[in-house]
Amino acid sequence: MYAGLLKEHQNKQAALRKDNERAWAEATDSVKELSSVVTDQVQLKTAQILRNQKELEKEAAELSTQVSKYTQQAGQWLKAVQRYNDALKELGDVQSWAETIERDMLDVAATLEFVHQGIEGYEDTRENIQ
Repeated sequence: MYAGLLKEHQNKQAALRKDNERAWAEATDSVKELSSVVTDQVQLKTAQILRNQKELEKEAAELSTQVSKYTQQAGQWLKAVQRYNDALKELGDVQSWAETIERDMLDVAATLEFVHQGIEGYEDTRENIQ
């Protein structure tokens, strides 16, 4: 009787040990699989982040190049506009100078006309006196 109980107890213990070992192996395999899946996902995300970072760095470098080029071009445009503005000022100065010369010439012409009329008037007066 005790021998049978002992045998039954030992069989139950062996079965429990086997179940525990199998459960332990399954749990270990599940943890390994989960760890592998999580690691793969993290690596995929990390790789994507690195690709995105490289793409952003490339685009930032291109943007910097374009900004530099556009800044240089804007500077050239600014210089061209400044030259154009200076030329317009010079034209304005030339126009003002021409208008001044024209007024002076009109004054000279009027003076000559006055002098000419004065001489004719003087000669007429002289002829009348003589």
